[in-house]
Amino acid sequence: MDQSLIDTFAEQADSLGYKTLTLGSMAGHDAAHMAAVTRSGMLFVPSIGGKSHCPEEASALCDIEAAANVLFHALLKLDQNLDQKGTDTDEDALFS
Repeated sequence: MDQSLIDTFAEQADSLGYKTLTLGSMAGHDAAHMAAVTRSGMLFVPSIGGKSHCPEEASALCDIEAAANVLFHALLKLDQNLDQKGTDTDEDALFS
């Protein structure tokens, strides 16, 4: 996973007042496969009772909303960074 994306997610979560926890994932998520062709990162939403990848998996709407807000603000920040770089086509323009 791309550290600059992880940092952007954490910064935006912090600015919104959400607590964060950095986790590794052993599962074969799409983000791991996409990392071979582009920068990639993941936001995890807490599961009620810690149940994951099973029929009983569920998340509270407030946790889903928090993750969506973090993603939205991270996208705005990444876009702002691109705007500050002007017409630079270097992929690093998004992440500096």
